[in-house]
Amino acid sequence: MLLEALNILENFDLRSMKQNSPEYLHTVVEALKLAYADRDTYYADPAFVRVPGEGLLSKAYAKERARLIDPKHASRAFVAGNPLPFDGQVKEWPYWVANITDAGKSTGPLPDPEPVSGASKDTTHIAVIDRDGNIFDSTPSGGWISGAVILGNTGIGMSVRGEQFWLDKTRAAQLRPRARPRYTLTPSIVLRDGQPFMAIGSPGGDNQDQTILQAFLDVVEFWPDWYPNLHEAFEWPRVQTLHFFGSFWPHNTGFNRLNLEANIPDAVYNDLQARGHDVSRIKAFGMNGCATAVLIDPATGNRIAGADRRRDCYAIAY
Repeated sequence: MLLEALNILENFDLRSMKQNSPEYLHTVVEALKLAYADRDTYYADPAFVRVPGEGLLSKAYAKERARLIDPKHASRAFVAGNPLPFDGQVKEWPYWVANITDAGKSTGPLPDPEPVSGASKDTTHIAVIDRDGNIFDSTPSGGWISGAVILGNTGIGMSVRGEQFWLDKTRAAQLRPRARPRYTLTPSIVLRDGQPFMAIGSPGGDNQDQTILQAFLDVVEFWPDWYPNLHEAFEWPRVQTLHFFGSFWPHNTGFNRLNLEANIPDAVYNDLQARGHDVSRIKAFGMNGCATAVLIDPATGNRIAGADRRRDCYAIAY
């Protein structure tokens, strides 16, 4: 989903919009909405489902999706695209397709992007780079003791990722014997001109892709504004769309809901509201994602690390 959102955003001059301007945030959020609709439609275990991955990651398909973004109005739709014409292998799709043309405002419980946030056992993220330029990135998660079934007397907790399946046989990501759930973990390694450049990731359930997307764009699109203090880029305010079916059971929705951290100016808040977003304030640094990253400075070769203050995250040199 992260890659699809980035492909969509390639069709816009984000740098000229200025970081966290109304135009910028609106465009990023609308791209995420489109990617979430495709995620909730097409993403499933490829051992059981013929997923049109080539089409979903096609630049031409992304351009088609980008045309749907209205620069002045928030979309109330939750409609998946059709990547099949852009895929050389998959030409039919027998499962449910998101096609909610006017989702309006959600009136029921909102999706909890990470139900176990703050628990004693929680998702973590690790990004490492050594002196030889080798990069490692991982997001360990899934055996939370408080909610897991324990295997006999072993003390080993079974993965709780099964709650991300759908108990609906029309869904691609339905519960099946031996199938893997469509989960939210997004450890990411970034190459620059074919060479290792950055490792970045975050805990945060459904907020992972949003956190990584915003943090990555802050780093690469607005490099002069933070360089060389990567922590500064990670402290910039973020937004959070809930325009999706929550990955975790019972898969609640938050259509058109947009949370803004409190340190985003009122003028930006009002502008996004005028464009039709259902905006709400949360406390500064209140998003449940926590970006951590390491990178190689292309100018000097120095190693740079940064950690987000939104959680207990650390940058360590050795």
